[in-house]
Amino acid sequence: MGLNLVRSFALAAILGGSFTAACSKSESAPPAGAEEPAMAAGVGGGSNTLGLWKRLGNYGDEYLRAWKSSLADPDPAPRDVLDAFNELAYAVTGPRGFWRDTVPNKWLGCASDAGAPACKTLTANDWASWDKLQEEIGNVPSGQEAAFIAKNGKRMMAYLDTYVPEAPSMSGMKQTAFFKAELAEKMGATASDDDL
Repeated sequence: MGLNLVRSFALAAILGGSFTAACSKSESAPPAGAEEPAMAAGVGGGSNTLGLWKRLGNYGDEYLRAWKSSLADPDPAPRDVLDAFNELAYAVTGPRGFWRDTVPNKWLGCASDAGAPACKTLTANDWASWDKLQEEIGNVPSGQEAAFIAKNGKRMMAYLDTYVPEAPSMSGMKQTAFFKAELAEKMGATASDDDL
């Protein structure tokens, strides 16, 4: 508790009013259950770190089970935020992840019909850019984590918004922005929850 209080005062001193604004509920706060803005404006990454951590908390039951108790921490270390994001990204878009293994190989049969439109889309997607981000996260020097999040937070939030289904299921997949923009029309009526 004492360390958290010291951290809070240090963040308040560094971030000035933005720390207070990020931690207090204002009258303009979104209603309960509404999507919050992707990133709060914060100097030094404090608000970015907390916003990203809060979003990662949505995946504690499905992808980040090992992190579930840690995700309840209201004052995460920026390294923990990056490590949890990396674990989630590996499970979703990594080489053995949801979009690169489960969807094409287990649901769409792309190994036997690589020419199908949905399979071509999955193969053509630039997964390497997300692999590169994961590598960059793994190489962030100690003490630079908050700065990395401040610089890359919007991109990381966009990743969550685009690729991460609420659950690794057909119905979860259908709710992602990636599916809606890139696969829905190509898969048409062939995608059903019975495909699992």
